[in-house]
Amino acid sequence: MHPTPKNSSRAVLFLCLVFVVCSSSTTLAGEGALAYVGPGAGLGMLGSLLALVAAILIGLLGLLLYPIMLLRKTLRKRGQPKTIPSEQ
Repeated sequence: MHPTPKNSSRAVLFLCLVFVVCSSSTTLAGEGALAYVGPGAGLGMLGSLLALVAAILIGLLGLLLYPIMLLRKTLRKRGQPKTIPSEQ
């Protein structure tokens, strides 16, 4: 028997609730880690973080500018007179 939409949405809600409870209990019950992050690992992490932020910003910039570029191209073509090929 196939689950009805009502039952499947309840199952998804239940799984989300289980995930939230498990992840929050693990986070809240954990102790602070006594670890040292050396300069090499710290700089590597910082470089990766900067690359991730740059990739997200470039992606958003592309999503914003691409439609504007297409609009400019369309308007520029629309303003040019149509050329009639000359007969030879």
